[in-house]
Amino acid sequence: MEPRATGLYLDIGNRRFKEQVEIHIPFHFSNSIKKNPSLLTIALINRYLEDEFDHFLFEFVKNDWRRGKEIKKSIEKFADILLLELEKDVTLDALVKMEHRYWTKKERLANKIAIL
Repeated sequence: MEPRATGLYLDIGNRRFKEQVEIHIPFHFSNSIKKNPSLLTIALINRYLEDEFDHFLFEFVKNDWRRGKEIKKSIEKFADILLLELEKDVTLDALVKMEHRYWTKKERLANKIAIL
């Protein structure tokens, strides 16, 4: 689905985003992004930020798990650090599923590499 702008919002799929985010990018990207990035560029940046969030969540939980902490407690701590209000910004269940999907994806990739 193609991202599109409606008023002050960016719609991607069925999700609507209205938060302002300031991003500092390396100078060498400035020619390709320009002052007013296209909707596709915004969507790609958004995807990159989502991937980084997933990776950070996974690494945080993995490190806590190695120290013997429960996954849900670790995710609650992660949300506290990032000032996420559970059940308002995102549900605990959604973060648990995100972490599990990321872990499963990494496991599948590791198994594919091991087969090669």
